[in-house]
Amino acid sequence: MSVFLLGACNRAPQTKDAIKSAIVEHLQAKGTGLDMNSMNMEVVALTFGEKQAHATVSFRPKSQPDQGMEMTYTLEAKGGKWNVVGKAGSGGVPHGQPPEGAPTNLPPGHPPTSETPR
Repeated sequence: MSVFLLGACNRAPQTKDAIKSAIVEHLQAKGTGLDMNSMNMEVVALTFGEKQAHATVSFRPKSQPDQGMEMTYTLEAKGGKWNVVGKAGSGGVPHGQPPEGAPTNLPPGHPPTSETPR
């Protein structure tokens, strides 16, 4: 019985708030410079496995709520909390650059850019 209780105490909470907190902590630890007070962050999709979770998170600037992006995070439960172990972009265009693999053809008459086609 005590082994079961010990295992339950070490289990990470399976809630949106726990996942959101882990992602915010991850972003702050990475030193992204992202001001979370100026962003709306919402967990829009979430699945839990035995020791992993997958979350799709929407980031939208409060000043421009029609702008933003989504990221997909993989989290791992360890020591009673969630830790981000991977991420992938799933929408939005960071810093105005085309997504990886996007066509880089410019319309006729467009001046050249400093970007090298991929």
